[in-house]
Amino acid sequence: MASVENYMKYLIYILLLYFIGALEFLRSTSLLVGCHYFFLVLALGAFIYYLVFKRISTVAVFAGLYCFVFPVYAALQSHEIFGQSFFMGFASLRYLWFILLGFFLYNIKYDYNLLLSQINKINITIAVISIVAFFFFGVNHVNVRQYLVTTNIVETVALEDMVKGLKLTVCSNLMIVSYVFYLFRFVKRPAEKENFLPFLVLMIYLLFVNKGRQPVALLAVIYAIYYIRMKGLSLKRLVLGILPLIGAFVLFSFNDKFVDSLIEATKWEKSSDPSTLARVNSVESVIPYIKQNPIFGFGNLSVHFRDEGFHTYFGEAFYLADIGIWGTLARGGLVLILIYLGLYYNLYKKTTLVRDNDIRSYMRYMILSFLIFFVVLSNDILYAEGCLRVALVFYPLFGRLDPNIFIKNSSL
Repeated sequence: MASVENYMKYLIYILLLYFIGALEFLRSTSLLVGCHYFFLVLALGAFIYYLVFKRISTVAVFAGLYCFVFPVYAALQSHEIFGQSFFMGFASLRYLWFILLGFFLYNIKYDYNLLLSQINKINITIAVISIVAFFFFGVNHVNVRQYLVTTNIVETVALEDMVKGLKLTVCSNLMIVSYVFYLFRFVKRPAEKENFLPFLVLMIYLLFVNKGRQPVALLAVIYAIYYIRMKGLSLKRLVLGILPLIGAFVLFSFNDKFVDSLIEATKWEKSSDPSTLARVNSVESVIPYIKQNPIFGFGNLSVHFRDEGFHTYFGEAFYLADIGIWGTLARGGLVLILIYLGLYYNLYKKTTLVRDNDIRSYMRYMILSFLIFFVVLSNDILYAEGCLRVALVFYPLFGRLDPNIFIKNSSL
């Protein structure tokens, strides 16, 4: 039994390493594609096993609708509107199956705290290596491209950001899990070294290496809400709660191009920030399609369709996941929005079964984080590989069994 448990432990390590992009450095396209399909098959098998041998839960229903019924509909829509073949349209949404990996963890009753510990160890290691590589060896997202594999699964950007300059974001896909985790630990017990040091490392990495504006804004909002709720509402605590929000804006405003990009973006005009400009143009380009198909959307396009998929119609910098709720409306209309909200609502409702106050709070704030990303910060967590974040954070809630059997010792 111990050997089986150890095997599963290392399997999760491999899974995390793959999805955070570490295998890009092996420069093996076949290995990447093999890992990709291995985890898809594992996820599908786990979901089928769950349906056959266990009771169907509301979360499973929403996951099934999203991972199977929606791709079938989207493939039909994209065939009707763009002329893409049905199989190509369905295959282009195979990434949604990554959410089903949560059922694999559920079926084997994987220790939730162990999984969080694994994710955090990997993320902190990546942050330390990235800080050293960026500041002492000049490694950045431009010169590192030559060492990465670029496929339809792994996309890298080798352009210097006009606002943020050079940065290093390799292997950062799961960082949000650790950002929120250590934010809570730090706010509750800031003087403890095991809380302070990891949080400091992650913030140095986020602010000066990764330079992600969305995570900074998200953490500021989450901190304000969490701090005020934890301490109670008063004028002094309200001021202390919103200080990080003010600090985030001041930090960004040191660069006049950033302020310029914000002002221009609100006017729906061209921005000097390519990131902001790309999002503004992407939203603008899909609005006519949303108006034509407000209820069901226009489906999904494969990158193999006419060589570039969506890029053929909406421009080189177009990515549905980058425009959040607008991209979701474009893909699946109001029906897909309702599936999203239904999934998040049922996950939230299941958190009431979690006895550990810290874990319950963490799960609820992660749901809030995903919704903030989705609605405000133009980032769709439930699209493509982002589904893994939902699978990893919420898998104890996927079935009708008591989720507390997964949560043995609180890590928060």
